[in-house]
Formats: sequence, structure tokens, C-alpha cells
Amino acid sequence: MCEDLQVPTLIQIDGMAARIRMVIALAALCALMSCTGAAKSEQHPGESVLRFVPQSDLEILDPVWSTAMITRNHGLLIYDTLFGMDTKGKITPQMVDKYEVSPDKKVWTFTLRPTSSFTMVSR
Repeated sequence: MCEDLQVPTLIQIDGMAARIRMVIALAALCALMSCTGAAKSEQHPGESVLRFVPQSDLEILDPVWSTAMITRNHGLLIYDTLFGMDTKGKITPQMVDKYEVSPDKKVWTFTLRPTSSFTMVSR
């Protein structure tokens, strides 16, 4: 009966103590890291910082030629559009100051806001 009883050796006890010390040290490090504040970047009064963390790498910049959501999100953050949606889902002018539609609805004339610019690239 006593032959089935296993007594831990000194090496096993020392290894267990080392693991316990490592867990305690790791817990202390985590507690210390949670006490420090995040580094603050220099901000000017009245300004805020927008941080965008994409879910994948951005490989294609042109939202017209890609169906990837990361490309669409990048396009919405970088490029401005003529019209946008307000919080109620109503289409409103964004870059457009005013617009006119011909009676036959085939010609649309847009006047950009004074602060907007438009660049046409010819190939």
C-alpha cells in the first residue's frame, strides 16, 4: 500500500516554487502596468484625435475597383463626397453648396462650397 504513495522530490518542489514565483511576478507586473496612465499626445485646445484601427491591411486604395470593406472604410474617411447622409438617413449636400436639376432631369449642375476644390485627372 505504501508503495503507491508518491513523494515529491526536491527538484519537483523547487520547480513548483519557481512557477509560483513566476505567476506572482507576472501578476505584479500586470497590476503595475494597469496603474500607469496612457501616454498623452500633444493636443491643441478644441481639437480631438480620431484613431482608426482597421480590421485588416489596406491593399487597394481605390474604393471603385474593390469590394473590400477596409477599402470602403478608408475611402469614407479620406475622400469627401458631393452628398452624404445625416443622422436621420436624409441625403444632404456635403461638398455641394447648391445644385440645380433640369426639367427633364438629364442635366444636374452642382456648385461646390467655397472651401471645396475639385480635381479632374485626364489620362
